Amino acid sequence: MDTTYATHGTLFFIDGFCTKEGIVGLSQEDHLNLISRGFGDEEVALTVRSAERSGRTACDEGVRLWASLLTIRVDGEEKFQIRLSAEAVGRLKERGFLDLEPVALEIEKLPYTIPSEQFDPAAFEPKLDESLLGMGL
Repeated sequence: MDTTYATHGTLFFIDGFCTKEGIVGLSQEDHLNLISRGFGDEEVALTVRSAERSGRTACDEGVRLWASLLTIRVDGEEKFQIRLSAEAVGRLKERGFLDLEPVALEIEKLPYTIPSEQFDPAAFEPKLDESLLGMGL
């Protein structure tokens, strides 16, 4: 079984009300190739490099992260996306990566399997504190 997979994607930074996360969408071909290698909805080791810019050590060497590989359904087809934590996004930003930047990826299976947590849509909803409404006396 092949435990690594290399591909390309686009880096997206998500600045929600209660979270700062990131994602990298993968193609249907990537989904099939990863499934055939035994990957599923699980935590993975991920190395991110800039696909277009070179000469910057941080982007040439790559940043190694812990990420979540998740299945999503787009237009009736299942695809994988990679979910990046706020900490991972912070590390990428510190190393000069930009929102919507094309990236080269190396996805590596961990020696043990940890199931991924799906996105919580409620985390992206604004949370109102009743004390701010002036009604709670």
